[in-house]
Amino acid sequence: MLIVLSLLFVVTFSLESKDREGLRTYRESEEKTRVDDILHELQGICLHENEDRDVTQLKKDTQSFLKNMAVYKDVVKMNKQLKNDIKWILEESRGEKEISRIVRLLKHEVKGICGMSAKDCTEIKKYKATSGVYQIFPKKTEGVKAYCDMDTDGGGWTIIQKRYDDSVNFQRNWTECENGFGNVNGEYWLGNKHVHRLTSSGTYELRINLTDKKNNKKYATYTTFVVGDAASQYKLTIGGYSGDAGDSLSYHNGMKFSTVDRDNDLHSLNCAKNEGPWWFKSCLIVL
Repeated sequence: MLIVLSLLFVVTFSLESKDREGLRTYRESEEKTRVDDILHELQGICLHENEDRDVTQLKKDTQSFLKNMAVYKDVVKMNKQLKNDIKWILEESRGEKEISRIVRLLKHEVKGICGMSAKDCTEIKKYKATSGVYQIFPKKTEGVKAYCDMDTDGGGWTIIQKRYDDSVNFQRNWTECENGFGNVNGEYWLGNKHVHRLTSSGTYELRINLTDKKNNKKYATYTTFVVGDAASQYKLTIGGYSGDAGDSLSYHNGMKFSTVDRDNDLHSLNCAKNEGPWWFKSCLIVL
């Protein structure tokens, strides 16, 4: 299961009669916390990209976290509707049901816990999620699949580009780069329009991880990273470098995005024809 389940440890202690009210309050608070845990786990199932996994796996995931909640019976005494909702999930997910039906159930029946759409991987991190593919919503009405890195430097990183084995051809035209392409489970480009929507909605830091064939690793971070809208031809604003990979990207600050069919660099040649789509001032310095 791709959501970390935090188990609650029961504290055993004895109290005098005058402390019974405090004990009851403690138990009610503890039970509320356990209900919240179940809701968070269900929300994690909603947020995580489950389309590539069958219903049997979803059922197994659901049963798994319920099994680990040793006090499940106590919890549902406080919330009978939650018990019925979860029971319905387990009964209806017998393999012949499509995954979309289960997701719709979670969205509309289980206390609306799937109603919230995560804008990016930083928001998904709040639900104790691990690294993997998730559906994010840079634009509230339009979702996109992205890989979330929950391990590097504290986690919560939304991966906008991943390349490592040349399994995907990155020499793409303007429209493909705008909408995104590749395999989100492998090599891919998120899409300029999605990166714009992300970086125009808040303050974002860019991190670039480089690994060579000998597994030597370098990185670069930029505290300022903004990609403009389509009208600006996805103009790059970048600054605040730190790291050990060297700062090659700041040179291209202020440049429009270039592709094989749209030359926006300042060089006499189209840099994208040889280097692939990117932000270029000239063809001599490329990250």
